[in-house]
Amino acid sequence: MAAGLEEHLERRAGCGRGRAGLRAGPLQPGAHGNSDRGAPLPPADPALSGGPAPLSPLAAARLRPRPPSRRQRRGVPARGAGALPCGPIRRTGHVGGAGASGAAPGHRCPDARGGGRLRPSAPGPIDRPWLSPVAQALGEALARRGAQGGFGSASSLQPEERELLHQLNRCLLQSLAEGGLDLDIAAGPPAEVDGTGWPERHRQVLQAAGWLHERGPLVESNGRWSWRRWHQRQLRVRHLLERHAASRSAPERPAQPDGGDRAGGDPLLAELSIGLDPQQRRALSLIVSERLILLSGGPGTGKTSTVARMLVALHRRQPALRLQLAAPTGKAATRLSQAISEAWHAQGLEDPPPSATLHRLLVGRGSDTGSRRREPLPIDVLVIDEMSMVDLVLLERMLLALPADARLVLVGDPDQLAPVAPGAVWQELQDRRGGAVEGAVRVHLQQVHRNRGAIADLIGLIRREGPGALTHGLAALAPEANVSWTQAPAGRGPQAAIAAMRRHASRLAELAAAATSGDPSPAMRLLEELDRVVVLAPRRRGAWGVETLQRTVLGERFDASVEHWPVGTPVLCCRNLPDCDLVNGDVGVLVERDHTPWLLFPEASGRSPRWLPPARVPELEPALALTIHKAQGSQYGAVTLLLPPGTETDARLLYTGLSRARDHLTVITTPAIEEL
Repeated sequence: MAAGLEEHLERRAGCGRGRAGLRAGPLQPGAHGNSDRGAPLPPADPALSGGPAPLSPLAAARLRPRPPSRRQRRGVPARGAGALPCGPIRRTGHVGGAGASGAAPGHRCPDARGGGRLRPSAPGPIDRPWLSPVAQALGEALARRGAQGGFGSASSLQPEERELLHQLNRCLLQSLAEGGLDLDIAAGPPAEVDGTGWPERHRQVLQAAGWLHERGPLVESNGRWSWRRWHQRQLRVRHLLERHAASRSAPERPAQPDGGDRAGGDPLLAELSIGLDPQQRRALSLIVSERLILLSGGPGTGKTSTVARMLVALHRRQPALRLQLAAPTGKAATRLSQAISEAWHAQGLEDPPPSATLHRLLVGRGSDTGSRRREPLPIDVLVIDEMSMVDLVLLERMLLALPADARLVLVGDPDQLAPVAPGAVWQELQDRRGGAVEGAVRVHLQQVHRNRGAIADLIGLIRREGPGALTHGLAALAPEANVSWTQAPAGRGPQAAIAAMRRHASRLAELAAAATSGDPSPAMRLLEELDRVVVLAPRRRGAWGVETLQRTVLGERFDASVEHWPVGTPVLCCRNLPDCDLVNGDVGVLVERDHTPWLLFPEASGRSPRWLPPARVPELEPALALTIHKAQGSQYGAVTLLLPPGTETDARLLYTGLSRARDHLTVITTPAIEEL
């Protein structure tokens, strides 16, 4: 069993969300300071015991007992987000060491996270009965490999030391299952680990077992214990980013030490700078000379409008430049395309830059990590939006696919949820302690230009004071505010959310009845309605989970195939389908034409509809309600946000859910939250 599990773990790449304590580490400068900075790194040596690849949702589903999902009952393998529930590794009080963070969960931590951004936090750990046997089997496999390789074995350890090794192995494995890459030593021991003698005793056990040997599965670097193979991947990504940054041309003017802009002496930049705040003007001026720009900011700070003017400046200087927009999801790519196109046409320009998901750009290239190298993508300037959703492997593939001298503009909100797959690259690039990439230029936008009333006020309150301020903010709402607060009675489901879903389903059915011909107008009205209303929940399962809510609304038809769902039901694509130009997370709607069910999705541009037969999209879920993770990268007119007990203390989850609302937000809690 151990050998089979080891082989399975090393083959699979998986999904999950990072969390506090055990979190995705920064792009490391190496085990000895900056000694390996900028040095190209070969692919990881397969002979090394580099630790497991993360568990995929499918792998985890096979290893833990759970009721069969709706898709499994339909004969389709379970995939997609939510197979691995998320929760943090709890920290005990610091024992035997220095440097533990005393910040409360979810509070701002200016010194540790660079710029005072939200720290990841979450409710208590969720039981994973599959984790201990997997950790045990993996530990046995690594012990055999260490003994065979002559660099250590756990067999020489005392029983209490073997138990401590198992605890550390279990925590690191759980971190991978949830998207984390390492264990931050300075943060103190996880609650699941005996903290006596931390970290010296634990380091001695890891060394005695051979796990920190140069051929062992772990590496200690920058105050973290990391799986060696993922540490090497971090180094490769950092090298690729620095390669782009180093290819920049000589600046046309010396950089301003105070961070001011340089647009004053350039007529084009001066023209495009009108109406921008100082940091936006700085970003605009940097696009002329810099090759790697990290543009961060919260909702409403003007990230997209800044990018639009940056691209206009480049195009008007060099019309032949090949510009490309990209995002991790179809909805985010469409929103980016629409915003840039509006700014483009406002400048009297034609043919705005194309937009695509990162997966679509990479379709057909295969892996670039082997001996066969593909031709670089025909891109001179690439803008990647919603970087908070981009994981380490996806970014590595994208960087390998680009020309070495391509300009990169990475854009995102570092306070949002980390990606579901391992490696929170964007969050760690904001960490100046270890995530700094030499040559990269950071611009952080702080001035809010789009006032969304009480929604913006509540988001700002959470960012300043942490999730503990939620109840105070909700209780202080004015009657005319665009945020309403509802408390569901104890022991009952969120009836207000179910009622909102039924009203939305009725409206969609009405519009779907008109979208029965090839006329694109009623079809587009139906698709636009999808973005007007949504119910968001933190979890897939449980009394307040997405599956329970949708089962309540759809009744027995929830378990039927898509052809038997009500006309007008929103559908969520749960697999990347290049042949259909769909990616995991794309949302469409079920319609009927000539008494035949069809799926209606927006084209990549978002300006026209397309019809697909259900047989071409084999993995679908109803989308009357979505998890907050699935909604990331999208915005909706009216959002109903469910916060069951145990989720309201997760700062990033809360922040991401609140910021999905554009016009109106309804927050539904239980009376227990009032006691916070």
